[in-house]
Amino acid sequence: MELHEFDSVYKCTKDLIAQGFPTNALLLQLHDDIIAKDVPDLVKGEICEKLAHADLCLVNGASDEMQLLDVTAFICRKLKGGDTTKLGVLPH
Repeated sequence: MELHEFDSVYKCTKDLIAQGFPTNALLLQLHDDIIAKDVPDLVKGEICEKLAHADLCLVNGASDEMQLLDVTAFICRKLKGGDTTKLGVLPH
């Protein structure tokens, strides 16, 4: 993901949090949107696994902003065909 793309993701994430949208509702909406998208099932599965992990982290008290930012950046990389294992992303 290029820097300007990350900046856009970061700004959008901050705006959603600032507007008071509940993170768990955003994760559910992202899930529904990804399932409806015309992308390979493997990519859908990886993204859904990331969403589930973020939900678990939220239940365990993690930062809403950090989890949403992690998920949205991951989705952007996956939809662009990026290999997240080369980016230093921790396994979930």
